[in-house]
Amino acid sequence: MTCASKLDLRDGSVTTTSRSLFPEVDPVDLPALRDLVRFGVMADDQLARRYPDPALAFTRLPQLKEAGVVDRWWVSLEGNRVYSPTRLTRVITRVPNLHPRTTYVTHLAHDVAVVDLADYLVAQQSDLRWLTEDEVRGFLDQIAPAPGRMRGDARHRPDGLIVENNKVRTAIELEHSEKYRERYALISTWFIKEWRVDRVRWYVDDPHILHTLRDVNQQHGFDRDMRIELMEFPPGVRVRQRPGRYEP
Repeated sequence: MTCASKLDLRDGSVTTTSRSLFPEVDPVDLPALRDLVRFGVMADDQLARRYPDPALAFTRLPQLKEAGVVDRWWVSLEGNRVYSPTRLTRVITRVPNLHPRTTYVTHLAHDVAVVDLADYLVAQQSDLRWLTEDEVRGFLDQIAPAPGRMRGDARHRPDGLIVENNKVRTAIELEHSEKYRERYALISTWFIKEWRVDRVRWYVDDPHILHTLRDVNQQHGFDRDMRIELMEFPPGVRVRQRPGRYEP
């Protein structure tokens, strides 16, 4: 498939003046590529949701990989191939105000689950906007400068941020692997000081983690200073498993 038009690098939109700039990329690829840059990592079925015909994605993604537009991880998640953007993806899409993080193979399953959570929440509420982990800092900095931090304060990046009615800002955490209680306390302290965030919502798939979070909140009184919501994973959201040691 060849590109019938040229990409406008300012915003990732398409003009019809030429097809010579990035012939490997078709306009139909752009929604998937932009979200791949925003999230940093996505599974092939998630990228397929961004195509008018999801089946087309499974033809286009190998082609985009061969052209160097996307990278494919060597590990799969329950049979789904996992992709990340390349420098070329970022040049093509020009998604603004990003602070990209390094993605590690040990975090792939968690990060892919965050995409499923984002898709679920946006589908359920039409006025909801999802900011990815890499977009949160840039978005909050447009509201006001970051609050001052003391020496020794923990640094933290939530898994996402949802904005409802262009007003209420809720930080999102997807929790599957339990942390030490002290770490939860440090994260909650960060949220309390981050006045540009109105509330925090944890999505958890382990009852023991729910219990720990409730205990930490009560012990330190965090829920008196900020609205903290603890919820189970919604339908269709799960942390996918990597193949076992002797599986392909």
